[in-house]
Amino acid sequence: PGFGHSRLQEIGAGDVEDFLGKRRKARLSTATTGGLYRLLHLVLGDAVTRRIILVNPCDALPKISRMKITARTP
Repeated sequence: PGFGHSRLQEIGAGDVEDFLGKRRKARLSTATTGGLYRLLHLVLGDAVTRRIILVNPCDALPKISRMKITARTP
């Protein structure tokens, strides 16, 4: 649902960043956002293994962006 009707081949690193950014803005917990990232990375990694896509867009994200998930404040 987060990527609409996009084909796997159309999803890029910017799309992944937008997806995660929207979840952060929705104030999802750090654990939830991190879990979504890990699941997405796993699914896209499987698509690479199956040769559906050439590279995992999650791998193109800078490491600092992967971990830049701010915790909710009361």
